[in-house]
Order: sequence, then structure tokens, then C-alpha cells
Amino acid sequence: MFTEDQVLFLPEVLRPDLLDTEYGYSEILGKPGLFLVWSTDDFGTRRYFVLEQSDEYLNRIVAAVDRVRTDALDMKKDLPWWKAIGGTIVGLVMGGVGIACGFGAAVSLAATPISAPLTAALVACAGTSFAISVTGFGTAVDGAGRIIGHYELSDEARREIRGAFQQIPFTVEP
Repeated sequence: MFTEDQVLFLPEVLRPDLLDTEYGYSEILGKPGLFLVWSTDDFGTRRYFVLEQSDEYLNRIVAAVDRVRTDALDMKKDLPWWKAIGGTIVGLVMGGVGIACGFGAAVSLAATPISAPLTAALVACAGTSFAISVTGFGTAVDGAGRIIGHYELSDEARREIRGAFQQIPFTVEP
């Protein structure tokens, strides 16, 4: 096992770009079948282990990390941040238009003489605007739900990986 203060002794890995992540794994260069795995605890201390490809703990860590990585790639396709932000903007703007049209319809009804075509157009504007607003807010909720789901998946993986790290037998070779 290595800790952050021993980082100079870490073996060179195939994917050094992944070492910046909170937890992960990468195959060790020149050592087929050996992997460096790492995890960061609640205090920010990162620990590393070298495990063989057949190790049950490695398989658990790889499965957890890969679930999160796959989900992160899927999120790039789904664009949940844009859905959450864009849906909120559409919902607010169209809600405002709906309120303005509804207010205009009420004023038109109160006017003398009543303008039926104008009132009908303003009522239609209000109804359509509110329907679009509801759709926009629905899109925002879907986007936010997707983001929250990813963070929950990440937290679950973090717990699994930390649990595996606590169970890995610590041995020192002479």
C-alpha cells in the first residue's frame, strides 16, 4: 500500500491522466496483469494498492469505477445540465408571457366594449404559454434528476471502493 506522501514511489501507469480522480484504477506499465488502484478517504488522504488482475478486490473496484465512468459518458450525450438550465429558463420566460397574456385577457374582458377576438387571442396565448412553461419545467426536473442520479451513483461507487480498500489484506514483502 502507498499513501500520498509516498507518491514518488508509485509505479508508472498506462493512464496517468486518471490519477487526478478521487478513485480509480490503471494498469501498470510494463507489468501486464498488475493494476494500481486508489481511493481518497473523507479526510482527503489518498491510498494506493497494487493488485493482480485476478484479485477479487480489483474486480469490485473496476466494476464500481466503470459504472461511474460509463454513466459520466452517457451524461455528456444527455446534456442534463443544459436541460436543467434551459428548461428552467423556458419555464420562467413562458410563465411570464402566460401571466402577461392572462392579465391582458382580464383587462380586455373588463373593457367597454369587450373585444372578443382580442380576448380570445390573449386567452389562447396564456394557455399556450403556460403549457410550454410546464413542459420547460418538466425538462428542467428531468435534467436535475439525471444529475442527482449520477451523484448518487458516484457516492455508491465511492462507498463500495472504500469498503474494498478496507478489506484488502495489507502485506509487506521482505
